[in-house]
Amino acid sequence: MNSLNPIASSTSLRGDAARVSERRPAVEVQVHAEPVDTVDLSERARLLDALRSQPDFRPEVVDRVKGEIERGTYLTDEKLDKALDALINDFLA
Repeated sequence: MNSLNPIASSTSLRGDAARVSERRPAVEVQVHAEPVDTVDLSERARLLDALRSQPDFRPEVVDRVKGEIERGTYLTDEKLDKALDALINDFLA
C-alpha cells in the first residue's frame, strides 16, 4: 500500500545543481566598509564660520583705544560725526 514515489538520489540532485550553476553568470557584490558622507556649505555658512573663528575682541584695538583715551585723543569731532552718521543711517535703514 505504499504509494509514495522514492526521493531522487543524491547523484541526480548534484547534477541538477551543476546545470543551474552553468546557466547563471556569477554576480559581483560590492560591499563598502563604511558609508561616505559629504557636506556642501553655502557661502553664507562659510562666512559665518569665519566670523565665529575670530576672537571676541581684538587686543591690539583695545590697547590702541586705551592709549588714545589716556592721551585725550580718543573723542574727536570727526569721530563723533562719524558715529552720529552711522546711528542715523541705522535708524533710517
